Amino acid sequence: MQQKNAVEHRKSVQIGTVCTVGGHLSVKPMRHALAKALQVIGVVSVIWFGVAPSLVDAAAKKPLAAKSSKPAKADAAETGDKAGTAQDENELVLTTAFSADHAAQLGHIVARFNASQKEMHIRVVDQYAEGSAQPAMQILDEDDSADMAASKNRFKPLWQVMQSAAEPLDVVSKMPPMVSRLSLDDKGRMLGLPVGLSTPVMFYNKAIFRKAGVDARVAPRSWWELQEALGRVRDIGSSCPYTSTRAVNVHVENTSAWHGAPVVRSAGRSEVPAFNGLLQIKHLAMMTSWVKSRYYVIPTNDRDAEQRFLNGECAVITTTQAFATTAMRKQGLDFGVGKLPYHDDVAGAPHNTLADGPVLWVSSRLNKKQEKLVASFVRFLLTPEIQVEWQRDMGYLPLNRAGAAATLNSQLLQEDLQAQRVAIEQLLNKPAVPATSSSRLFDQPATHQVLDKELKDLWQDKIPAKQALDNAASRLSNGRR
Repeated sequence: MQQKNAVEHRKSVQIGTVCTVGGHLSVKPMRHALAKALQVIGVVSVIWFGVAPSLVDAAAKKPLAAKSSKPAKADAAETGDKAGTAQDENELVLTTAFSADHAAQLGHIVARFNASQKEMHIRVVDQYAEGSAQPAMQILDEDDSADMAASKNRFKPLWQVMQSAAEPLDVVSKMPPMVSRLSLDDKGRMLGLPVGLSTPVMFYNKAIFRKAGVDARVAPRSWWELQEALGRVRDIGSSCPYTSTRAVNVHVENTSAWHGAPVVRSAGRSEVPAFNGLLQIKHLAMMTSWVKSRYYVIPTNDRDAEQRFLNGECAVITTTQAFATTAMRKQGLDFGVGKLPYHDDVAGAPHNTLADGPVLWVSSRLNKKQEKLVASFVRFLLTPEIQVEWQRDMGYLPLNRAGAAATLNSQLLQEDLQAQRVAIEQLLNKPAVPATSSSRLFDQPATHQVLDKELKDLWQDKIPAKQALDNAASRLSNGRR
C-alpha cells in the first residue's frame, strides 16, 4: 500500500506537457573526466579568450606553484573588520557583497597583495558593516552594479583608472554575447571588473539520491528526469527535494536562453519584454506544480537556499557554479554537479546559458596615489597565478587569456574543476544567437523586481503562470514598477 501511494503521489504532479525520458549518460573513468576537463578549458582558451596555441604551449612549460587548496582560517587582517573603524590615510577600503566564505577567500588574496606593498594597503570590509570608511572599491552584486552604472558620478571607469596609472588592463577585449553588458560602455570599454562571472548549474546530494534509489552517478538531464528523481526523494520523507537561488535568473532568463526562447524583442532602438511566450509559460506552470506538491521549496533568500543544501536538507539546488567552492569545504557533503535541466521536447534545446555576476567598481573620489594602488591591485588580480587561485578558491570563471592558459596546465584545478567545466560547457554548448545572448533589459534591477513580485504571487497560487508573465511584461512595457 505504501508503494502504491508513493506512485500515486508522483503521478499527481502536474506538468505543462508530457516529455519523453531520454537515455542515461555513460560514466567515464576519472582519468577520462579529467582529460575532458582540460580539453574543455583548452577550447574555452581559444573560443572565449582567443588564446593562440603558442601562448598555451608557453604556459604549459611553466608549471605554477601555489598554496594548498585547503582553506585556512581567516583572521581580521585578511577578511577585514565587521565593524567600521576610522580609515588610515595609507589604507583603501574594499567593500564586498560576497558570502562570508568567498569574502574570506578574497581576504587571503588581498593579504598577499598587501604583503607586496610598502606604504599603502587594502582592507576588506563587509558591504553592510555600519560606520565603515568611504570605500575606494566596491564589489557589488548585479542589482547594485546596475544602480552604480546608472550613477556615472559615483565611479571612475576602470579603463580610465588603468590608463591613468599606466597599467595594462589585461582582460577580454570583446566579451562574448552571452556575458552581461553591465560592466561595459557602448564602445565595449571596461567600466568595472566583472570579478564574479557565473552561470547557473545544478547541484545534487548523492547520499540523498542513493537513499531514495536514484542513480547518483549521473545528474538528471531534463526537467522530467529531475521530477522523477524528486518524487522518489519526496517519498522518503524529504522536506526539501529541490530549491533554487535567483528564481528570475534561473527560471526565466537562463531557462529562456537554454531553450532558444527570446526574452526581449526590438522596438526601434529599445528592447521590450518578450518573456511571456509558450516556453516560459510551460516551464513556470511546471515549477508551480512542484511548489504545490512540495517538490520545490521557495527559500527565504539565496543564502538560505544554499545553506539548506549544505546542511543536507535539500537534495537539489540550482545556483551558480561558484557555489562549488563552498560546497567542497563542507565536510561530509557528497555532491554532484550537472547542467541546468532542459525540456527535451523543445526542438534544438539545449542552446547556451548566460553569464553575469558581481562587479568591482572604483570610486571617482580617489587621488592619483590611491588610483595607482587600485590599478596595481587590479593588475595583481589578473596575473595568471592569481587567476588560477581565483577560479579554484572563488569558483568564478577566468577573466583573461593568461588565466585560461595557466588553468590549462594547473594541477590545482584538476580535482576541483567539475562545476566550472559544466558551466563552460553550458556557455559554449552552441554559438550564441540574438535569442540566447544577454539583454540590457535583464541588467536592470526593475526587471528582476517586477518578475520577483509576479513569481511570488505565482508560487502562492494567486495567479497562473501566463498571467504572471503577462503582468510583468505589461508593467515593464508601460514603465510601471
